[in-house]
Amino acid sequence: SPTPESRADVALSIIQKALSAHPTNRFHPVLLARYLRSGSLLWSSAKLEEEWDRAINGVSRDGTALEDTVDLWMEWVSWRLTVKGVEGLEEAAEKLHSVTQHEEERLRRRQQPLSLALAAARPRFLWRLCVGMAEAGYVERAVAIFQAQIELTFFAPPSLSNSSFGSKLDALEEFWDLEAPRLGEPGARGWCNHSTSDAPAPPPVTAVTQSSKMEEEEAEPFVQWGSEELRAGNNRILPLRTTDEDEDPYATVLFSDIRPFLWDLSSPPSSSEHEDVQTLLVLAFIQFLGLHVPGLSAHLSILSTTGTTSSLSSFNTDSTWSDTRFSSPSLTSHLFTFPQSSNQAQQRNWEVVNGVVVAREGKETSTWGVVKEWSFGAAGSPLEGYGVKAEGRMWESSEVGALGEAKVEVIRSLFQAVCTKIDSPVLDQHWLVLEASLGLKQAIKVSKSILSTHRDSLPRWSAHARLERIRGRPADARKVYEASLLSHPSNLSEDRRQGATKMWWDWAEMEWLSGDPAAAQRVVLRAVGMQVEGSVSGAAVLKAKRALEGMVLGNSGKGEEGMDDLVALVNIQALLDLLAGANPEVALGRYKLELPESSTISNRHRRQYLSESLALASTLLVYHHTHTLRAAVPPSIFRQHCTSCIHSYPNNTILLGMWLESERGELVWGRVRGTIREVVVPEKSEGVDVSRAMWAVWKEKVGEAGSEVERARGVLARGAAGERSRASVALWLVAIELELGMGDARRAKSLLYRAVAECPWAKDLYLLPFTRRLRGAFTHAEIVQWINAMLERSVRLRVEGLEELLNQRMAESGDDDSGGDDEEGPVAGDRELEMMVEERRRLMPY
Repeated sequence: SPTPESRADVALSIIQKALSAHPTNRFHPVLLARYLRSGSLLWSSAKLEEEWDRAINGVSRDGTALEDTVDLWMEWVSWRLTVKGVEGLEEAAEKLHSVTQHEEERLRRRQQPLSLALAAARPRFLWRLCVGMAEAGYVERAVAIFQAQIELTFFAPPSLSNSSFGSKLDALEEFWDLEAPRLGEPGARGWCNHSTSDAPAPPPVTAVTQSSKMEEEEAEPFVQWGSEELRAGNNRILPLRTTDEDEDPYATVLFSDIRPFLWDLSSPPSSSEHEDVQTLLVLAFIQFLGLHVPGLSAHLSILSTTGTTSSLSSFNTDSTWSDTRFSSPSLTSHLFTFPQSSNQAQQRNWEVVNGVVVAREGKETSTWGVVKEWSFGAAGSPLEGYGVKAEGRMWESSEVGALGEAKVEVIRSLFQAVCTKIDSPVLDQHWLVLEASLGLKQAIKVSKSILSTHRDSLPRWSAHARLERIRGRPADARKVYEASLLSHPSNLSEDRRQGATKMWWDWAEMEWLSGDPAAAQRVVLRAVGMQVEGSVSGAAVLKAKRALEGMVLGNSGKGEEGMDDLVALVNIQALLDLLAGANPEVALGRYKLELPESSTISNRHRRQYLSESLALASTLLVYHHTHTLRAAVPPSIFRQHCTSCIHSYPNNTILLGMWLESERGELVWGRVRGTIREVVVPEKSEGVDVSRAMWAVWKEKVGEAGSEVERARGVLARGAAGERSRASVALWLVAIELELGMGDARRAKSLLYRAVAECPWAKDLYLLPFTRRLRGAFTHAEIVQWINAMLERSVRLRVEGLEELLNQRMAESGDDDSGGDDEEGPVAGDRELEMMVEERRRLMPY
């Protein structure tokens, strides 16, 4: 197959012709981005810097709208991070501020309001800069930027509402210098609620993990230092105060360190779209801390590029840097099930049938795993999943447990402060799903406290009923539905009735899944305003169907406001068909709506979200009908529908799980793997989407009987060779972890060198040679070179003593040229021979 360099050479010649074909193409953002990506594989660093400067200056002078150039600026930030490291981020922030100011001036000259694209581009820029900073080890500074930005956006004192942005920053600096509790810290109440009499913030609690003293004493000195460094980085994320006793100069963050990275995210009056963008800022901070919000980065990317909206099923360019969940070893372990030894792996993966050695048949144990991705909001409430008790919901115990206690407490404190300040049902639901993963009793208490201040909010009552369903208490959930939907008068305003249709669907679904179709049918008839006593007649069902058709038609023309209600109404329609004894194909036909074009729904991407929501809802309906309730239906109906949906929405892991479930009994795994290769992780020059790649790797069940590690390696290799995905630190870490789990330290070492060449700022990559599993693959000379490279690239180190340890080992090496205690000479040669023998034994077929 062609190498990336040969592909880039061909692409470069074609793009050069396209750029010179017409004057308007000279600074076309899409062509320039592809031109520079291809050139990065062929040009020298000086040539690449020259071309980037020419492209950026040309785009700035050309006056192109920011919504058309924002992706180019995001790639420029990634390039600056690669070349300059974390030291180039402040300069990048100043340049991005200049770009957004020019966009504001352009809109002002045209007498146009602040665009949604500009409002979404600012938190997207901030998020990217903070991720790069944290990956280089400067976590406290990145967290401080998010803390200050949320204080500035949500908790600014009312007296500053008419002040300039510079005046607000000056006032925020005074608050910051008081060193009062900040958002995410114990006792934080927000900038506007702070008084000078408040006690200063206590020092952040460091959750020290107890490790085995014997293992630390017996560990090689460099391995011991690496474990201490890794532990120090995991235990502290909040910045310290100037009064705290700590010798680490980067642990304390002054306001001057974060001021260049703050943005004016204030929304115009009565602008719900801009308020939604502010909500995304809070969710971005939560994902930055380690809790993945499915579809968030793609949603923010699409909002900031309104003029050039792409398909939701296309490659999510921001996933390469925003999807950092699998950088955590505790979560990465859920992707693989490694054997204890190579002999055990051979015994589990091969068997003899009639004298022929064949691969053992794989048994699909679970079709859903730890990889969760779908379009933002497409799955309904964050408390919803594929199961009756919301199994597979956004955050479960495995994701939250991988964070660690320190990060969980920061997120809980953040939710408590922000949800108390602003009225956002979306954030409240995310808070509840976090609490539910920690304990359902505590989640119920939090839900009741929220409802005490929002008594008329039906979305919040619906979330409370969901929690009762997750607890396995449908009777309590039924009481919530009855009190919310039947006791309220019908003449309430539209705002107070928002979410009623969705709540009717939740109630009907609960009764249906509980095995009471008659009760579900009565709920459906109540939803359309019909009062039913006793059994339901056929005439009543027909009348309800006609009423639902009219309601669906009416909601189809409401635009964005009617989207959630439209999905719920179609669900109710399809459920009524099933309850009336119709074929599932008839129910699926309800979801084939003629959706209005952009003239009715203002944003095209919202129309795409509606399409995915309908596809997911229809598949879940048939799944519960055939699998949960065990209805007698030809399996081909469910399988064909799932296959059609994943071709349209390969990013949706719930759909992918149901598709695997439909294929479980067919035993045609060649068809399954072919579909994964062609649809989920197709071979493209850009690379692979990180979430899709992680799902495909998880699907191979590496380490279990019948798994094929080469398929997982192939997926990761496509990501490592992609123009964009090769900059994903998480992708490289998973690829290296795979090789270490298979016992191939030499291949892991080779991948590590490639990873550091592509991501020279990433601290997690630099620490790998100081782990027990990879230390033996590095000679003393290689470790010396590795440490020097780490220090030259300004990677932040917390634990002192590395240079002293290095000097000590160099002195010992000079005193004893024969090797002695050092890992050189015969010892290193014997180890290399053992590794070669072990690798040859592992590659034997049986």
